[in-house]
Amino acid sequence: MKKVLFFSIIIINFILAINLIYLFFIKKGDYAEYLGIPKGYIEKYEYWDEEGFQDYTDYAKYIYPNKDIVIMSDGFNIVKNEEIKNIKTYFEDFYSSMKQQGRLDQYDFKTEQINEGDWIKTTKVEKGTWSDGGEHFYKYSVYYFDVETLTLYYIHNNI
Repeated sequence: MKKVLFFSIIIINFILAINLIYLFFIKKGDYAEYLGIPKGYIEKYEYWDEEGFQDYTDYAKYIYPNKDIVIMSDGFNIVKNEEIKNIKTYFEDFYSSMKQQGRLDQYDFKTEQINEGDWIKTTKVEKGTWSDGGEHFYKYSVYYFDVETLTLYYIHNNI
């Protein structure tokens, strides 16, 4: 019985070690590919939360030579006028997180950029409720493509 327990603990530790090594190399390698950022961008600006492990806030932007690369990718939908207010709530929440972390020097997105006809994909959206009854996001990933600047903005918050 002790041998089984001993080997189980070794196997679990081995699996945890492999996962940590994998995460370390993804963070240091091409994290964009891991996130599902469409390939074909010509410039990238990535600001990963270096201190985050479980709770983290990431911001990146990718510039493309044309819009087809992004809009033909899985999961992107065209932004409709009636969705703009809701989309802004993600970016307002994200701005607050970046401000609280003292990282506004890394963040240049303006909610005025959100327009009908742009493209968006959201994943991992989870909401919570404050003690006063107001809703807030505490986990989300948003991929917002501005067709005027051909820039894909990626925000992720897991707080």
